[in-house]
Amino acid sequence: MKDIHVQSKVAMAKTLHAHGVNLPYIAVATGLTPRKIRSELKLAIKNKINKRKM
Repeated sequence: MKDIHVQSKVAMAKTLHAHGVNLPYIAVATGLTPRKIRSELKLAIKNKINKRKM
């Protein structure tokens, strides 16, 4: 289970990304590294695709 602070930052990163905010700005706003943001966004996209296939 992830820490609640990290979960909330990832949720904020997903929202910002959905609104078209660039990765460097998301990194500044959330305090997460660009690498962490990319990996979390990829995971979220994969989960969304897998749910649609079912």
